[in-house]
Amino acid sequence: MKISKIVKYAGIISAPLVGGRLIGKYAVQNARKDYSKNKKPPFSPPGYIFPIVWPILYLSMGIA
Repeated sequence: MKISKIVKYAGIISAPLVGGRLIGKYAVQNARKDYSKNKKPPFSPPGYIFPIVWPILYLSMGIA
């Protein structure tokens, strides 16, 4: 595989990661604080799960 194709695919895959991080940083600045205030059902995920799951989802979108 040519280097240019590798760079192209790396850019395509990483674009959702970078975009999601930049937009998410400003769009939901107080999300953790707000999430902890909400009344949640017992099956809701804990707050520390979200920073783990979102990059995986964005990576999946880039690969798709």
